[in-house]
Amino acid sequence: MYGDEDVMETFTGILTLLPKTKGENIKIRASFAQKKMASGSFSSLPTISFHAVIPDNSKVFQLIKEGNLDGLRRMLQDGQTSLTDCDTCGRSLLWVKFSIQRIHTC
Repeated sequence: MYGDEDVMETFTGILTLLPKTKGENIKIRASFAQKKMASGSFSSLPTISFHAVIPDNSKVFQLIKEGNLDGLRRMLQDGQTSLTDCDTCGRSLLWVKFSIQRIHTC
């Protein structure tokens, strides 16, 4: 990569689209970073990711709330869910698990 002395400025942007439509929803995230180099050239790195948005009352969220890791593991192995799946607010399964743990430990 580049040394700090080679980078004059860095700009990073993230755009997240979470459409609210009937049927299956998807979360689309586009992010990019652009660096202005000391030589005057630019370096950029765009990334686009897609995540399924699943209902808040789906089985996987119930398993997470119950702390049923075996059930969650089975759903992941069977391809019924993915760690990148999101709730209707765009929060991933891991974020939901983390927030539940924080609520119970405070």
